[in-house]
Order: sequence, then structure tokens, then C-alpha cells
Amino acid sequence: MNALKTYLKGSPAAVLAILFSLLAYYYMGYHLEREDFSTLILGVLLLFGCAAILTYNPKLSFWKLVWIGLGFRLLLLLALPNLSQDFYRFIWDGRLILAGLNPYDYTVFEVLTEQYVSRFQEPIRIIEAEVLFAGMGDLNASHYSNYPPLNQGFFALSAWLGGSSILGTVVAMRVLLILADLGILWVGKKIL
Repeated sequence: MNALKTYLKGSPAAVLAILFSLLAYYYMGYHLEREDFSTLILGVLLLFGCAAILTYNPKLSFWKLVWIGLGFRLLLLLALPNLSQDFYRFIWDGRLILAGLNPYDYTVFEVLTEQYVSRFQEPIRIIEAEVLFAGMGDLNASHYSNYPPLNQGFFALSAWLGGSSILGTVVAMRVLLILADLGILWVGKKIL
């Protein structure tokens, strides 16, 4: 507690930048509507300013900044992405792989209308297919997947970890991305 008091006295700008960042990330992650462009721009500018204050603060070491960034990521762990609908396709591709189908061979429409040859001799059901279809939209659903194989493996792992829940799959994706971020920092530090 004394260390926190000492830190608060020594760097009020950094503390304010962290608090404003937390508020901005929370609002943008959980409440911002995709169409509200002016609020999005204001939020991005606020976060950019806060990032500059934190980055150029001499009292914050690299690893303190890493912990602050990790806190920001964890704040958004339970938020469904509200600025892009691509995550619905990520989940679809992952669940398609788990069901035994290749996402490069079939469009979403073909799977939903069962216009594919199943090696299992029966229709394959994708969990929450209608919700995923509605989320990704007609344009995305009418095309084959365009994500590389490494991403497809990541989508399948996330779908497996997330189970039948869309939010669970999004959380699994975020946890894997956070672990990848930390791994890159660790390996990068070793290399440099």
C-alpha cells in the first residue's frame, strides 16, 4: 500500500492516463455502437494521448508497461467484438473444422443448405449456425474462407476450447492471443 501511495505521488499523469484508458477501453469494448464514428474517433485520440503519456514516463519500465497493457487486455476479455463481425466467421471456420469439413471447400450457404458431400452420410450440424450466419452477413457467408491454414488451426482450437458458446470461443481466442503476445515479448527479449 505504501508503494502505491509513493507511486501515486510521483506520477499523477501516469495514474490519470491509466484511469482514463481503463474507462475508454471499457466504454469502447462494452458499450460503443459500431455506427458511432465520432465517439470512436474521440476514444482513439484519448487512448493515443494516454499511451503517449505512459510510454514517455521515465518512472515506467518496459515490464510495468507490459503489465499495464495486460490489464487493458484482461478488461476486454468478456466483451464481444463490436467494431467487426469477422469473429463470427472465425468461429464458423473453427466449428466447421471440428465437424470434419474443410472451410476452403464449402461456403456457409452450402453447409446451411446441406449442398455438400458428407463423408458421414448425414447432415453435419454446426452449433449456433443461424446466429453465426446472421452475425457474419450474406457477403461473408457467400464466399469460401480466405484465412490461412495457421489461422484455421487457431480458430479450431478456440472453437474446441470455447465449446458451444460464442462468448466462450471469443474468450478462448483472446486468451490465446494474450499468451502469444506474452510469448513474443519473452522470445523478443531473449533475442534482443
